[in-house]
Amino acid sequence: MIRVDSIAKSFVSFSGEAVHALQEVSFETKPGEFYTLLGPSGCGKTTTLRSIAGFESPDLGEIIVGDQLVFSQPQNLNITPAKRNFGIVFQSYAIWPHMTVYDNVAFPLIHGREKTPKAEVKDRVDRVLALVQLESLADRPAPFLSGGQQQRVALARALVHEPEVLLLDEPLSNLDAKLREDMRLEIRDLVKRLNITTLYVTHDQLEALTMSDRVAVMSGGRIVQEGPPVEIYKAPRDEFVAHFIGQANFIEGAVSKVNGVGLGSVLTESGTLQCDVDESMKVGDNIVLMIRPEDIDVCQPNEIPAINVIEGEVQVALFAGESMDSWLTTSNGRLRLKSHTSTQLTMGSRVKLYLAPERCRAIAATS
Repeated sequence: MIRVDSIAKSFVSFSGEAVHALQEVSFETKPGEFYTLLGPSGCGKTTTLRSIAGFESPDLGEIIVGDQLVFSQPQNLNITPAKRNFGIVFQSYAIWPHMTVYDNVAFPLIHGREKTPKAEVKDRVDRVLALVQLESLADRPAPFLSGGQQQRVALARALVHEPEVLLLDEPLSNLDAKLREDMRLEIRDLVKRLNITTLYVTHDQLEALTMSDRVAVMSGGRIVQEGPPVEIYKAPRDEFVAHFIGQANFIEGAVSKVNGVGLGSVLTESGTLQCDVDESMKVGDNIVLMIRPEDIDVCQPNEIPAINVIEGEVQVALFAGESMDSWLTTSNGRLRLKSHTSTQLTMGSRVKLYLAPERCRAIAATS
């Protein structure tokens, strides 16, 4: 549905320095897919979305939506935003305060590029307000809406003209934590029911993991990894992705064995640990072993495995509601542990930790 082919974009800073906002970004979404661009501020995700919408003109590359070429640097083609059939929700929502909910949603139909017959406007507005559960607030002035209601108005306005693609630029960033959680579920459910291709931009990893069919992690104007949320979380390709997605422990080491079927061994300060080793790695390669805090188990005295056990001293043990959040010092450095609240850990105590080989992943060291 959306195909972005090697687009690049540079800006010139106030100091005269060239800033490469996008560096040959390429991806393709499927019809009805919820595709998320995830990354820190300045990584290029919003510039990518704005280029697709037509608000930015890339220096290179092509953008195709459906069967329509909307931008091509080689062909000197750049269709204006008004002629691209998108629905867009901005971070600020851009709700007109002097209008009612109904008038805000009806605006694209009345004043858009294709005027909708008056008799049809009410039916379409009523239908989309029902979709976002705002039909009872149609006559309410926009300033008298909550943050979540304003977000729904913006979503309804983006959907009312039945666009090919929905573009969402950090639409939940202005909401409080509980409301953000509720709206994540509502937006995901709505776009799936409508089967509309959705491009979502966010810096919030939880939004990306819970809402997306696929996630593209961006850094420095490039897509550094793309895949389903579970793959991005469990099998990051480098330290940046592992750091940015969730919490992770990193243990330095060197590959000591590669068995060719995924698992291998690495030599660390605590001895040899078995882990997931990529077949491209060779014996002697410097790596960092990544393991998530929730994937470390505290050994019971009479149930200590024969492999991948290291000893640590508890420095911090905090009750965090749904889990115990602990920090331990080991010969491999400081490790973070998330365990069930029934786990008894006291400051200063020494415990043995089991790092299941299939939950440990060797990542090539960046330096």
